[in-house]
Amino acid sequence: GPRTLLLGVSQKDSFPFDSDLLDIGADAVLSRVHWQLHTFEDDVLKTNKTTIGDNTVVGSCSCIMRGAHVSPGVQIYPRSCVMVMEHLPGHGTYAGMPVKELPS
Repeated sequence: GPRTLLLGVSQKDSFPFDSDLLDIGADAVLSRVHWQLHTFEDDVLKTNKTTIGDNTVVGSCSCIMRGAHVSPGVQIYPRSCVMVMEHLPGHGTYAGMPVKELPS
């Protein structure tokens, strides 16, 4: 999206090769994110659209897995993992592997 910052991305790493499965909103900040936008399960390729909402911050070295929906205004701490098909409601703060919402 417009005004989105992808930090720590070079041509040889970090940006997903199946970027058609990824929708990143406006004013998001993503730092050295590991993307897993497809999986092979029982010899079957599985893909799902992954969404990062507007005004979202994803901390360094976090993992976003296929089908995740990160709502607008979410903050994800560094080294956290958003699991397959997980939905993070808006304006929350999350951390951990797998992510859990932190108290406000």
